[in-house]
Amino acid sequence: MKLKELFSRTIKVEPPKPPEVTPSAISTGGGNAGGPPSLSLGGIGDGDDGNGGPPKADSAQARFAARQENLVKRRELLITQFEAWEAKRKVMVETFDNAMLNQVHRVTWDELWHIAKFINRMPAAQRSCVVTLGLKFIESKKAKLEPEKPTTELLTHLRQHAVYKEVHNLLMGWKEAAAYSAELKTARHQNVKAFVARYPKTIQHAVETDADLDGLLTSAEEMMDHHEGMVTGHLYKLEAPLFWFYPRPENLTEGWRDFYSFLWHYSFLHDVEKDNLGPYYLVLMKAQMSAK
Repeated sequence: MKLKELFSRTIKVEPPKPPEVTPSAISTGGGNAGGPPSLSLGGIGDGDDGNGGPPKADSAQARFAARQENLVKRRELLITQFEAWEAKRKVMVETFDNAMLNQVHRVTWDELWHIAKFINRMPAAQRSCVVTLGLKFIESKKAKLEPEKPTTELLTHLRQHAVYKEVHNLLMGWKEAAAYSAELKTARHQNVKAFVARYPKTIQHAVETDADLDGLLTSAEEMMDHHEGMVTGHLYKLEAPLFWFYPRPENLTEGWRDFYSFLWHYSFLHDVEKDNLGPYYLVLMKAQMSAK
């Protein structure tokens, strides 16, 4: 299958079966048996004070009427602002579709990461898509291109490299803090301990003393180099480095979520490696529920 043919596909996602609903599962709601809760107006409009006493003074009626006039204005403002927002939203959706969907985007790493962070802030409708990502090698390959999911091995090395890169940054901050104050050094030591506690399976190293942290810093540098070498070695050996990230019917944004997670971990690689593996080829295809 040629790359152009792949990108012209219509992506269909099978919907899940709806759950059965029994009459016993339907709640009548409210505080009154067999019906909705009663609405109290606090005596306004009821002809009494809400407790069976004589009617309230005219001032209460006036306040209620004034309140209603204010609510009318609020509803009108809501409708006006919603219509303005809806018009802008429609333009944004059309702009997004025209700019991003079903197009082969050839981008640098910086451009790819910038647009990915932007799309990640957009509504779910724009993130309900199948994402295809290719590295620079695909433009020179004569073989048919079939996208694949990133392997578990590749994802593991990416994640572990990112973890060691983050703890390395925290440890460097801890060492720098010694030049300022003991309090700052202690606070940053606690930051390191808290981070390491989040990844007990990846970082199995004591972090109680200064010597422990010095040892962890050396270990982190070694592990960063190891995992980055495994990642780049894996990518360079691929026949056709073309990945896709596919959603599930019950979660149409899952493909984008997995892609963004991949890219976030990938961002921890050295800049020279990210540049060498580019340019990148990005394609977004709208995920749709299959009609039954």
